[in-house]
Amino acid sequence: MAAATLIGVAAPATALSPGVAFSAAALPTWQTNGIAWAMAEANGVMYVGGTFTSVRPPGTAAGNSQSRAAVNFAAFDAYTGTPTSCALSFTGGTGATVRAMDVSPDGRRLYVGGNFTTVNGVAANRLAAINLPNCTVDTSFRPGTVNSTVRTVAATDDAVYFGGDFTTVNGTARNRFAAVGTTGSLLPWAPAADGVGRALDVPAGRNVVLVSGDFSTVNGAESRAMAVVDKASGANVRTYPSAGYIPATAVVKDVTSDGTSFYVAGEGLGSRSFDGRARLSLDNNYEQIWKDTCQGATQAVLPYKDVLYSGHHVHDCSSMDGFPDGTRKHLSAQDINDPYPFLGWSPDTNDGTGEALGPRALETTGTGSGDVLWVAGEFTTTNGTAQQSLTRFGPGPASAAPGTPANVSAVSFAAGQNQIRWTQSVDNDDSALTYSIYRNGSSTALGTVTGNSTWFNTPQLSFTDRTAVPGTAYSYRVRAGDGSSTSALSAQVSVTTATATQPYPASVLRDGASTYWRLDDSRATAPADTSTGNNRGIAYAGPLLAGTEGAVPGSTAGVFDGVDDQVSGQQRYAAPTIYTAEVWFKTDTVRGGKIFGFASGQPNRHGDRNSSGIVDRHLYMTTGGTLAYGVLNAANTPVSVSTAKAYNDNAWHHATAVQTASGFTLYVDGIAVATSPTAAAQTYTGSWRVGGDSLNNWPERPTSNYLAGSIDEFAAYPVAISTAQVTEHYTAGGGSPAEPEPAPDTTAPSGVSGASATVSGTTATLTWNTATDNVGVTGYRIHRSVTRGFTPSDSSLLTTSPGSALSYSDADLEPGTYYYRVVAIDAAGNAGAASDEASATVAGAPPAEPVTLSLSPTADTYVNQSAPNAAYGTSTSMASRGSQAYTSYLRFTPGTAVPAGMRLISASLRVYTTSDPLSNSVDRHSVQTATGAWTEAGTTYNTRPTLGSAVLGTVSPTATNTAYSVDLDPAAVSAALSESVDLAITGAGTDNAWFYTKEASSSRRPVLTLVFGP
Repeated sequence: MAAATLIGVAAPATALSPGVAFSAAALPTWQTNGIAWAMAEANGVMYVGGTFTSVRPPGTAAGNSQSRAAVNFAAFDAYTGTPTSCALSFTGGTGATVRAMDVSPDGRRLYVGGNFTTVNGVAANRLAAINLPNCTVDTSFRPGTVNSTVRTVAATDDAVYFGGDFTTVNGTARNRFAAVGTTGSLLPWAPAADGVGRALDVPAGRNVVLVSGDFSTVNGAESRAMAVVDKASGANVRTYPSAGYIPATAVVKDVTSDGTSFYVAGEGLGSRSFDGRARLSLDNNYEQIWKDTCQGATQAVLPYKDVLYSGHHVHDCSSMDGFPDGTRKHLSAQDINDPYPFLGWSPDTNDGTGEALGPRALETTGTGSGDVLWVAGEFTTTNGTAQQSLTRFGPGPASAAPGTPANVSAVSFAAGQNQIRWTQSVDNDDSALTYSIYRNGSSTALGTVTGNSTWFNTPQLSFTDRTAVPGTAYSYRVRAGDGSSTSALSAQVSVTTATATQPYPASVLRDGASTYWRLDDSRATAPADTSTGNNRGIAYAGPLLAGTEGAVPGSTAGVFDGVDDQVSGQQRYAAPTIYTAEVWFKTDTVRGGKIFGFASGQPNRHGDRNSSGIVDRHLYMTTGGTLAYGVLNAANTPVSVSTAKAYNDNAWHHATAVQTASGFTLYVDGIAVATSPTAAAQTYTGSWRVGGDSLNNWPERPTSNYLAGSIDEFAAYPVAISTAQVTEHYTAGGGSPAEPEPAPDTTAPSGVSGASATVSGTTATLTWNTATDNVGVTGYRIHRSVTRGFTPSDSSLLTTSPGSALSYSDADLEPGTYYYRVVAIDAAGNAGAASDEASATVAGAPPAEPVTLSLSPTADTYVNQSAPNAAYGTSTSMASRGSQAYTSYLRFTPGTAVPAGMRLISASLRVYTTSDPLSNSVDRHSVQTATGAWTEAGTTYNTRPTLGSAVLGTVSPTATNTAYSVDLDPAAVSAALSESVDLAITGAGTDNAWFYTKEASSSRRPVLTLVFGP
């Protein structure tokens, strides 16, 4: 948001965020002394079930004299939160509890499920019906015995659907889901799940039931954690394999629907699981519309007027390019059409007791106007105040008050102008706030500014007082308001108004900086942004702001320790493709380090862990003190330029990187020192940072990723400023432009020609022709490998010979074949093209007897035509079949184990069928060569390598758990021995064969046996 100026008054903010129907201010509500698991509302009464023995008024402690007995069930006036006369006890069995409730469409029956055997002394085995409104047990409802806990109930006019841990209902098999009529008679609806049923929903006007839970299959078909089944029969209508929907490490804890969609709540294990919420269509084949992958074990979801309210303990939305890991929040609201970021509604509970997951159920009154949202769960506080297991939120007019503005600071660098900056407040039910600025203790606001903030996003705002008198001291305070309530006044800050405009900040702001960290406010815990971009910094690991005299007149600078100190932008946005970034720095380090850059990572909200993510668009100092600037190109490869001169001389220097679509230019002290035609091509969300960050895999990577030194006046612009502007900024900061650096030598030597090798005994002698260079060849890098067609790299470098040498002798070689390539280099480090490959074979004395090699696979996997994008590289088994196709792939790498001077006389492949009763096959399966590159992790049916036309051998594995040996064509195998032997097993029929992979035990994994003779 742009900085406000003078006293332009904005319209006051409204009291609730757009779209939000409920205040975040908790209403007085009676509470339980245990966990509330379930709720249902009828005729203005909220029925609550759980694991508790009493209820008590708000603001009282458990066990006080005002408590009333309530055994696992209570009823409250939904609009006042006080108990009604309806009092029932659900008891019996081990661990009696109520876990599920639903009211019949006519509002005359309440169906209750859980783990109990009696209700007010009346037998009711885990499923009961209560007459409403008179609150009596309906003895005409007789479902019989449910043999384990009921966790979810959904009622229609003529049926009661329920799910849970059970496997029988009244002695009849029902695997986790069942339905009974209104008298309790068992209905034929019987979807069979292989895990616990957690939630179900019957969408109005539809012929389906939505089921969810801990299961992996429904009616024998893969469907992880959720499925859509027929309302009458329970047959599958839509299933959801774990790939693409709910991963195997997650379960669905709640499902609910509105007229067109249904919503699920995920709870998973691990950062790659599903802990968030998803919306799926009721009209488009029940397909997923969106899924948010924030972490935080969602327990309950409730759509209300195009907003999805959720109970969870969300703490990390970095997978959504959102806020990083930090303090848990337990309630949220999302626009059902635009789920992230969250809306500005964030009342909160704590984790509470039990499993410490906070809220467990959500319910509203059903009038559609003036409704109240109820929350039940394990929590023991609401909005920081003691309140156990139940809380309510109404439509207002009462609303949460905004917090006090923080990180307030004031500066003056222009004559007659004072800039006041602060971090926006959090208002738990109003994202749009109005800020009033007060001067010198006045009760009348000098001006107002509006802003938008949420609990996870509190940007900076600023206000410029243009009525200040030069040379006069002023004090300022800031207050936030939401239209119905206001915060306390902020801490007071003071500043003396400048009598003259400082040239350097004036130049930076005039040229359009959108981030400008002067790093000069020792009182602020977060570095302020002096630009109109209001992009405040986040200080990580304690850089010392205003810790030393600054680079430009009138400034101070930040001091960074070279270990982990960093300042990163609080606001994240798309990585720019056209931009300018500039900074002043001063250091005498001999370890190098990053000075500034752009990156996708961010510190977590605990402040104890930082993250780099994707890094580029950065300026760093090499270990030798030279500067390098680089970006990631279109191929995601680091491209950088560097200076010839070192700048670790403990003097202030000004560095500017200007990027356009056609390349970038690096300026130092007002002079262009290096250019590149490379565009900043990689797109990701991130922020600028100064002080350091990862430099893995970047050219001339220094010893340290972080700079030990002083940094001042970092600015970033959304435009490419001109050379004249760069020079003007340098001189405005007090610099005097020097003569340009000599242009660096970037011309590489010519490629080396004429490379050849001869062998004498155990010595290979390599010779080559002279290479040329615009300045002069200073040396030749000799590369050696045992792999034909290798690419020279640091790992293959054997030695570097002088520029005058045109031969090299490689002595004391072991028997085998060696491959050599020669690269010419010059004094600037430029390297020419590598020579053609020269080979030398050192023969050893051939063995007198045959030599046998037994090789295990270095890689194996299989592909599945029915799952064309799935990879199975870590599987312990692999398969072969013609239709639908399975094809297995194996790689054996003999390397230097092939005996020199001998020929391959036989080859065989041993495979072992698995113990699965379907692993054998009556079909013939062929072993063929596989051509082209493939990897275990990346090979799928759609990316599979092609097969050679020749069949090397065949096998018919008719028995399970049995070894089979396939004789292979030795000539075909011999042709691949210099690199790797890549084989494929494929069938022509419909009977699959399953074999163990290299992940199996040593006695059952595949073995390639090679026999060599003279």
